[in-house]
Amino acid sequence: MVLNGADHLRELRDLAAAQIGLARAEDWAERLRLDDGEQVLRAVFGAVERHDFTGELALTDSAPVKSYLRSMVPVQELPDPDGAAAAAARAIPFGPDGVFRVRTHSGCLIAR
Repeated sequence: MVLNGADHLRELRDLAAAQIGLARAEDWAERLRLDDGEQVLRAVFGAVERHDFTGELALTDSAPVKSYLRSMVPVQELPDPDGAAAAAARAIPFGPDGVFRVRTHSGCLIAR
């Protein structure tokens, strides 16, 4: 089973929550996260191996962020999804080096 961690894309979700007006970034996160999935499997299987994979996206352009946000169901349900995604993309806090860094965290759970 492959799932995302609670901190996966945290910076991007926080940006979208603040700019698009979602109550909380967690409101549109995965329904089953890595930690929860591990607990579920451990309750059923005798052995569960967990392998975490962390990384970082170094974004230098707002276009991928806009496209990603536009693809999200909560954004699609807004009255003006294109405008909301564009507004969030315009608010990206690029660092002094011109990069917006976003953490990634996924994991693989192997149950036996």
